[in-house]
Amino acid sequence: MACCRGERGGDGAMRIEHAALYVNDLEGARAFFETYFGAVPNDGYHNPKTGLRTYFLTFGNHRLGMRERGSRRCLF
Repeated sequence: MACCRGERGGDGAMRIEHAALYVNDLEGARAFFETYFGAVPNDGYHNPKTGLRTYFLTFGNHRLGMRERGSRRCLF
């Protein structure tokens, strides 16, 4: 499952603010994007009540959100 969120730029054109992916191995995916694409991760987020774990990775002016949640079926 993937999603994205958009915003309008100063010229009125739609811009993608971030895209998100569900992954099976959150730490492995974070390390992959850091190593091969120079991504800079945030500190991460964990909600113990729901089991949701996330990172936002920054690539210059772009962000990729990655999420891992229990038994949810994932793309990677």
